[in-house]
Amino acid sequence: MASAPDRGVVTSWFLDTLNTTYLAGDIEAPAGAGWQEEMNDVGAKFVPYLTIFPQPSQRATGSLGDPSMDWMLPYSMNIYGVNRRQVEDLADDVRADLLQIKKVPLTMRDGVVWKMTTMECRTIGGVGYTTAVTPTAFSQTDSYTMTLSRSLA
Repeated sequence: MASAPDRGVVTSWFLDTLNTTYLAGDIEAPAGAGWQEEMNDVGAKFVPYLTIFPQPSQRATGSLGDPSMDWMLPYSMNIYGVNRRQVEDLADDVRADLLQIKKVPLTMRDGVVWKMTTMECRTIGGVGYTTAVTPTAFSQTDSYTMTLSRSLA
């Protein structure tokens, strides 16, 4: 029986997990993130944050009887801060926490349980200055891949 995990369920779990410790947004900046005043005002404060972006997924090498038993779900993560150090410190903290996560059961909309077996950091991005957010900030893009298995759930 061919099947695939519900991407929305997995992405919501990922955001909820990140938001227990960090300020994380679903593609867009979360409320309360970034500059809290005009960036050039005296005493202006920047609240660092991250956003996640689901990327195209594919089946992993699964069982011969049902190759759709294992899926790899990649995500890009943009980390924003007021300077290079703040960006890299946040990215390092997030990475250390995410790489500790293993064997988490996730119940899909149809009631089928998949297990997130591994979380892997695939790339650690360079730091750059971005004008893609207003006001501007420093950013880094890392990528993570979760492996989900229906056979191990």
